[in-house]
Amino acid sequence: MSLAATCVSISTPSFPALHHMDICPPPILGGTTSRTSAASPPHMAAKPAVRPLDRTAILRTASVALRSDSVEIHRLDDHLYRSYRLSDPSDDDTFCVLKCPPAPNTRLLRHEQDRLSTEAHCLQILSRRRGLPINQQPALLDHQPASFTLVGPQSGIILSDLETPLSPSRRRVLDRSLGQHLRRLNAITCPTFGQLQRPQHQSWARCFASMLLEAVRDAEDGLVSLPYSEVRAQLKRHWDRLDSVPEARLTVTELPADGVVFDERTGEVRGLVDYGSAMWADPMFGDCFLRASEGFVEGYGAVGGEDQRVRRLL
Repeated sequence: MSLAATCVSISTPSFPALHHMDICPPPILGGTTSRTSAASPPHMAAKPAVRPLDRTAILRTASVALRSDSVEIHRLDDHLYRSYRLSDPSDDDTFCVLKCPPAPNTRLLRHEQDRLSTEAHCLQILSRRRGLPINQQPALLDHQPASFTLVGPQSGIILSDLETPLSPSRRRVLDRSLGQHLRRLNAITCPTFGQLQRPQHQSWARCFASMLLEAVRDAEDGLVSLPYSEVRAQLKRHWDRLDSVPEARLTVTELPADGVVFDERTGEVRGLVDYGSAMWADPMFGDCFLRASEGFVEGYGAVGGEDQRVRRLL
């Protein structure tokens, strides 16, 4: 399905024990990675079948959610998975978000696969959570694994849609609200660490090491040489810090800088554009802490301490 900026009328509304880990990949060539490649690496050989999108059904579902007879479609830039904002032409403040797989020639890393299903599962978890304000619970309207996810309706504006940047004072208010929002997400816990749908690690250290191995394999697929001995040494050095994380928490690990939905008048965060990177993890694994502003820390709470600092850097 080709979606452009258009308006459509709708008639019907293990690693082993890592203390003894040894990463010893075969010799590989140096090189650089690329998002696109004509040949897929071995781990991508058995992709789930992508079903053709039923454009009419998707637009009909969105029109019912938006209570509108017409739906305007705009592409959202800077998203790995192709994303579109669906809204009533007369009311841009309420919208749905449609996610589709990346272009066929896009090479996905292992941790980037199956994000449509991950987001759908995350939204189902949030729908059962009573601690979140009702306006911060976008609903899963429709989902077909490996084909699309339709979320909404959400009210507010996406940060990337602003025509002019926020003033420093308004940005601080937004960052504070974002910290509070992520703190509420992190309050949701799970007994085990790992993928949202299939957590299987009893400790964060083992989960982290498993993801590290996947990153090493991605590097091999991309013909990139890594300093394996240094990687191994750093993991062993900080193993106890990783192992000290007491419980797995719902964590959005990759937060696009402008992928926040908020009330333009009050600065209150209403939600995120993308929950596809969510997992049961150490909250310090979220990339939002790498660029945390003073306002964000005010909203989230104290994240100091040497253990937290080291885990953020890892």
